[in-house]
Amino acid sequence: MAEEKTWQALRGQGVRAQGVVVGISRQANRLTKNGNYGNNEVAATDLLLAYEDAAGNRHEVTVATFIELGLLANFSVGKKIDVIYARDAPDRVAIDRERTPLEIPSSAY
Repeated sequence: MAEEKTWQALRGQGVRAQGVVVGISRQANRLTKNGNYGNNEVAATDLLLAYEDAAGNRHEVTVATFIELGLLANFSVGKKIDVIYARDAPDRVAIDRERTPLEIPSSAY
């Protein structure tokens, strides 16, 4: 959950950008677990993302995160996703969960 902690640290002071998925792979052990909402399963996933920082420099970084199984198609190669990065360390990147959800909360009916 290091990527989620990075997002929490950056969400107030980081720089938002739009990235594109260059590559996606499931981790070798195909790890899954219950998501934050208890009734959804999330998969350990490595995303290779490309984005441009505010100065126009292109960066490629691998982000290891958990994605709800039903949302994996939203992260296929070529899909655009929102990221947030540290101004002083552009390779410190997280998925911007406020704009690109990794899980969908269950409804309470």
